[in-house]
Amino acid sequence: MNCYLVGIPLTTPTLAEQLPNLRTVLIVDDDLNFVFWLGNALDQTSYEALPAKNIPDAIELLNQVTFAIDLVIVNTALQGFADFVHCVSGIPARVIAVAEPLRAPQIPISGADVIILKPLAADERWKSELLDLIRSMFARGVGL
Repeated sequence: MNCYLVGIPLTTPTLAEQLPNLRTVLIVDDDLNFVFWLGNALDQTSYEALPAKNIPDAIELLNQVTFAIDLVIVNTALQGFADFVHCVSGIPARVIAVAEPLRAPQIPISGADVIILKPLAADERWKSELLDLIRSMFARGVGL
């Protein structure tokens, strides 16, 4: 897998570029309802969420951004997960690996800072716990 992370400028400044203290979270999951649900929660709590529906899209996005990605939340069941986490280790971002209870990863999970189980359905309690985890990671300076 090629993982060239080179930073090609975007034509329009994003919110993260306009507000340098804003934390940016890349969400990589093939479940677009989950990405939308979690992205909305992050956007409402002072984070900028960037969606990617698969690993190639995430790598393309990482190649295009001109600002720091602070956190990557990625589904362990996606093809290329292990290589992607290895690529992300080259940037100063932390990784939360989300394992699906019904599609447990067949490979060992290494390189992720935290591993959590994805809820079977949109769950407010899980969302609240994830947001607390993210806040605590940033408060401790993890990955920054």
